[in-house]
Amino acid sequence: GNGGNISVRSHTALISRNQSRISAESGGTGNGGNISIKTPFLLALENSDIVADASRGQGGNVTITAQSILGTQFREQTTSQSDITASSEFGLSGVVNI
Repeated sequence: GNGGNISVRSHTALISRNQSRISAESGGTGNGGNISIKTPFLLALENSDIVADASRGQGGNVTITAQSILGTQFREQTTSQSDITASSEFGLSGVVNI
């Protein structure tokens, strides 16, 4: 099935640590879900990921609205660092808007 949609809103800060993960992934033919984050400050440390990936379907879309983002960045695939991804192994990748 499709990955679910996630919406996170914080009025102060969103801090992710210790391999935390915000994930709207799909494993089969479904599409990755969409992730929307609105916060003044986003900090991701210690391999904490924001992931809207799919296997055979389309990757989901990630939209982040923040005044400051530290410790993470968009990458084509997850790494041992803190990542933002919206990829698909066999389908179309999603879009990341920061």
